[in-house]
Amino acid sequence: MPAHRIRTEATALRRILSLADEARIEIIGSGIIMFEASMIDSGDKRDAVLALVSRSVTRFIELSEGVEKLSRELVDKCALGGMDAAHIASAVKGDADMFLTTDDEILRKSKCISRFGIRVDNPATYVKVARG
Repeated sequence: MPAHRIRTEATALRRILSLADEARIEIIGSGIIMFEASMIDSGDKRDAVLALVSRSVTRFIELSEGVEKLSRELVDKCALGGMDAAHIASAVKGDADMFLTTDDEILRKSKCISRFGIRVDNPATYVKVARG
């Protein structure tokens, strides 16, 4: 991945976190993000991610039967991986307006995902539009 893109997306993430700190947007967390964070090998990185989630998330969506069912639908209809589908299903079940990701595969499948009632975008694009 080009260094410019990484810098741009990192800057966008800082802006998004700032918008959340200002209560201008809400960041929804999930049991899936906590599970993935717990799998990080490096204790320092794991602790940093868990601290960021704890500081930034204003609402938390637990894994449920509804999330699991929707995840399976996303896997079947949009050819998503199981964890990606679970993240998106959690966002949908949490009534999120948007799912922000830097994952190119998810971004390529955004049209299919949008049929489930959520918009998918890259954080840099979101920040650019939000400022405009």
